[in-house]
Amino acid sequence: MAFRDGISNASIRKCVPFLDAMTAGYIIQLSADVFITQDLVVDQETKEVKSIPYYSWGYGTELQFHSPAQVPGHPMNTKEVPVPKFMSNWAIFTPPGYSCMFVHPLNRTDLPFRIMDGIVDTDTYHTSVNFPFTLKDPNFTGLIKAGTPIAQIIPFKRDSWRMKSGSDEHERKVWLSIRNLRSRAFNGYRKYFWSKKDFK
Repeated sequence: MAFRDGISNASIRKCVPFLDAMTAGYIIQLSADVFITQDLVVDQETKEVKSIPYYSWGYGTELQFHSPAQVPGHPMNTKEVPVPKFMSNWAIFTPPGYSCMFVHPLNRTDLPFRIMDGIVDTDTYHTSVNFPFTLKDPNFTGLIKAGTPIAQIIPFKRDSWRMKSGSDEHERKVWLSIRNLRSRAFNGYRKYFWSKKDFK
């Protein structure tokens, strides 16, 4: 690790917010291999030949599909094909007043798919939550292996919020935070601001 003009060249692995995001909550993994190929089909109206993704998997119910009419104009469903969804075997229970945010695994831009994020009130809804997704590359072919992270679950307490514009006191706290952060060559955020998160 080195500095130039007051800027560290430390890698992103030293970034606590980045690591906190990746380790927040719980991960649901794919339970079986899913293999994706591209089939050629002929549009009966235009006679145009185009490819559409074809999914194959084991004997379970790892995937189901939504009609493209259910997601009209979705920017990642450019081929207007049925939208697959990963099926989950898990029901989530949280204490009263707590919901769960279901998001694409954070900072996992390497995955060939992108699930549609959502929030479920898991203190009252006690059945599995499934994950519709689209392919990042509509022409993708290849294997999504069993054990691949498909969704990240982050529980949170439902609260009512009201936004207000900052005050002089808030501005003072901002500058105090900046001063503390810049007083440390390394790990200023971890020393002055960070709180350990615990998910078991």
